[in-house]
Amino acid sequence: MPARTLRAPGTLLPVTLFVGVLLAYVSFSPGSIRWMGYAQEDTRAAERMAGNLSNWLRLRPAAAPIIPTRHGILEVIVKQPFALTALWLRSSSPRLSDGVEALEPILETALIVVLVFVWLRRLCASERWAWVLAMGAGFSTFLWPYAYMGMETTQSLAVLVAGYLALAPPAPRGWRRTIVLSLASACAVSVKSTGFLLLPAVGFLGYQYFRTNWDIGKARRRAQAAFFVVTVLATRAATWYCVVAYFAGGSHVTTHVEGQLATDPLAVPFSFVSYLFSANKGLLVFAPLALLALARFRHVDEEGRPALLFALATLGGLALGFSMLSTWTDETWGPRYLHSAIAPLVIALGASRRREVPALRREWAVILSLAVGGGVNFLGCAIHYGALHTAMVEASQHTLEGAQSDPVWNHVRFNARVFGVWLARLGGTDGARVWTPAHRWWLRDAPQGWSWKPVDLAPLARPQPLVLRLWQEGTTIPLRALWLALLVTAVLGLAILGWTARVVWRADRASS
Repeated sequence: MPARTLRAPGTLLPVTLFVGVLLAYVSFSPGSIRWMGYAQEDTRAAERMAGNLSNWLRLRPAAAPIIPTRHGILEVIVKQPFALTALWLRSSSPRLSDGVEALEPILETALIVVLVFVWLRRLCASERWAWVLAMGAGFSTFLWPYAYMGMETTQSLAVLVAGYLALAPPAPRGWRRTIVLSLASACAVSVKSTGFLLLPAVGFLGYQYFRTNWDIGKARRRAQAAFFVVTVLATRAATWYCVVAYFAGGSHVTTHVEGQLATDPLAVPFSFVSYLFSANKGLLVFAPLALLALARFRHVDEEGRPALLFALATLGGLALGFSMLSTWTDETWGPRYLHSAIAPLVIALGASRRREVPALRREWAVILSLAVGGGVNFLGCAIHYGALHTAMVEASQHTLEGAQSDPVWNHVRFNARVFGVWLARLGGTDGARVWTPAHRWWLRDAPQGWSWKPVDLAPLARPQPLVLRLWQEGTTIPLRALWLALLVTAVLGLAILGWTARVVWRADRASS
């Protein structure tokens, strides 16, 4: 039985879904992105570029040179609409300008979720299945916390757009589509200095796209393929030039990279396995829905195989490449470097059920993945990821290996502990605010005079989302109004998502 192509009533369903996801994300936003990873570096460079553009438009000289960043100039260019808007708002409302800049990763993540839905709509036999997996990608994987942390979202969106254009639509493959595919692929491998790890995935997309592109003559197909290759490689070369400028010379780049490489060859396979199954940094904990795709790859038929190979190429390139580093993960939430592989893996999971409508009540693995992933990543949104590192420093245990694999410093357990302190304080008690991150000495007593330093969790127990923080701290009228607006946004977003669910469920029942 061939896969059915279903469409729910109305052509605006993806747009409505985007609005619902966007409102849900915005309602849980911290309202700022400046203290997230290297976002402050990119934001500062984007603001400098926006200021120069504003001066040029008014026929004034540039105020200052653009600051180079560790990942080149492409991300700075992407941020320009938000930086220009923030620059315009800064004089009247600094808080609002910060909120505008924080919208970029939120918008990109909402687009990722909707594109997953649109792709699975074409690929699966069930719109209901497509909706469940898209919502799972958006709220049961670490795509959700990174909608506020940023850093990876532009690259992930570019990867997914390139994959969709190369593999999903049956429309004619003319120059317009080839140009957009080339630009998306170039952005995927160039928006971050480590984007070259996605060259296997982008190479596969190019091969698949031009191998099956028989809508045009051979000469035109070769011209489009040449344009694709030149665009990707030229953009990557320009990124490398900017990275060299950031590190003040090629020798400095080489020294930096060599200092990050793992010195023990056995560390590479262990890090690779940890990316999948580590309790501290593995997909099993932070994105179980994506990992489930690897368990079901045998169920993918021939038509869904390109999507599966694309997901495996993306995951393999990122995981194997970063496994060669001693810093295969850092102190941030979950396996950050695998962010771009999450959406392709969810697409591959959808391809495993392409020719049948699954009964969701029997999909225990999916239901469990949605529940576990949703709970875990709620904690990643609720508490700023830097709280863990702050506590590690206070306890004098701030080692990279501790963040990577020490169960005492497991990020999920730590955030749950800190969130519990906030809940207790909200209820009028101090709770277990003092915590001693102690380890067990085995078979021998502790060295003489040794003691583990306690950590006061109360200063860290401050929720990241404004809607939670202002619940307790919103004492002035403007802050109470902001809290009420965020609460209304949350209710409206959930109501819209509920309406889309009702539409796709009815569409499935009508087609069965």
